[in-house]
Amino acid sequence: MVEYPVHQALCGCLFILVENILPGKRSSLTPSTTQRRNPTHENSNSAWIEGTDTNNLEEDKNIASAILKELLTADQTPWPASAPTNPNDPNWDFWYGGVDCFINFSTPHHVKRRSRNLGSAFTLVIQSRSTFDHIGKNPMQIRHRIRERIAQYDTIPMSPALGEHGNAPELPQSFLGDDNIEASMLLTEQDILRRIK
Repeated sequence: MVEYPVHQALCGCLFILVENILPGKRSSLTPSTTQRRNPTHENSNSAWIEGTDTNNLEEDKNIASAILKELLTADQTPWPASAPTNPNDPNWDFWYGGVDCFINFSTPHHVKRRSRNLGSAFTLVIQSRSTFDHIGKNPMQIRHRIRERIAQYDTIPMSPALGEHGNAPELPQSFLGDDNIEASMLLTEQDILRRIK
């Protein structure tokens, strides 16, 4: 068993920041940090926040945005000099601890987009973005298969925000709504620039 320290630090940081965003909810956060890993391919981690007391997806989106902003503030590792700071850039990634993270937010309020409802808790699934390029022998084929299954499972058409890294902004893919009207930008370039200064 190999521990992936950045994910552990990220989940540990979530314990602290949830107390800032949702007072009294700290003890409800449960990270899964002891998953099987091998040194060349990091797996994802999940964190659950029970009892967020939100009433709808808009409130969930605000919590997701606050979590990302708190993580930006808490991270002590410099933002990579060559990494884009504008979340609208198709090559932008969320960086934490020197790792390019993709954070999928799923909530109980996702009804039509069932693939983003993982039960009764507000859930973060955290994975190094670059590991998506090393899944199986043909990562593009695997993504295609996953999206076919999502299309069959969800009761809403595939989100137009979904795309491939380098061809579409990543951030709107982190929090998908229950409609296909507008993609959610949880951070702005100003949020990133404030963090790097």
